[in-house]
Amino acid sequence: MVVFHGHQPLASEAYRVLRTNILFSSPGQAPRSLLITSTVPMEGKTLTTANLATAMAKAEGDVLLIDADLRRPTLHQLLNVPREPGLSNYLVGDLDEPPLVATLVPHLFLLPSGAIPPNPSELLGSERMQQLLNLVQERFVRTILDSPPLISVTDAAILSTMVSGVLLVIKAEHVARKAARDAKNHLTELHVRILGAVLNDVPLQRESYYYRHYKYYSAYYADPEKPKTDRRRRSSQATGVSRWLSRLTGKSGRNA
Repeated sequence: MVVFHGHQPLASEAYRVLRTNILFSSPGQAPRSLLITSTVPMEGKTLTTANLATAMAKAEGDVLLIDADLRRPTLHQLLNVPREPGLSNYLVGDLDEPPLVATLVPHLFLLPSGAIPPNPSELLGSERMQQLLNLVQERFVRTILDSPPLISVTDAAILSTMVSGVLLVIKAEHVARKAARDAKNHLTELHVRILGAVLNDVPLQRESYYYRHYKYYSAYYADPEKPKTDRRRRSSQATGVSRWLSRLTGKSGRNA
């Protein structure tokens, strides 16, 4: 994770800017709970979720990350913790308390997915899930959920009505514009609060706007003791830089 390890300063800064934009999206009403989803698989939503949660934990205090992707969970791998016990075990009633795990990132806790259940949508839409979100918000400054993509299954749509806001991750040159627009419209129809969108994995080609600005700021903030050849190599290796794309207008949903 770039925010934790700090290997890519500009990528880390992009996540910090994203954090700031979310916190100031509605002055005095920063979302306490946040769902991060995408239109289709493989858009980088899970990596975005982990890095954003890390940025928030570093700046704000205790943050809870919930792996609500009960179909293809991966947050436990990114944060190097066991997958079980986790959310699904708690939702089916096997556990009296949610099994929260302290990660290596200070102030960042994870509720892993748990065992993959046969009925993810039913579990995520249960009253016990809503009660869980209400419970953890008494303990944590911010709660962030990673969910499956919107187009694939109904899980993200169900969870979107339980949180304070939704962030949509869009991978550049990966998803059709109409599909992304349909995903946004679907959230609007649910009357949830859309915080915005993240344009992810922007190609840093030499002739592109993004590349020119990345090169400029990379050189500006580079360590003066480092040779210029090393700066060029590091800038050309940068991938997956998340850029705050736009603030999307949506009606306020039910704030969890």
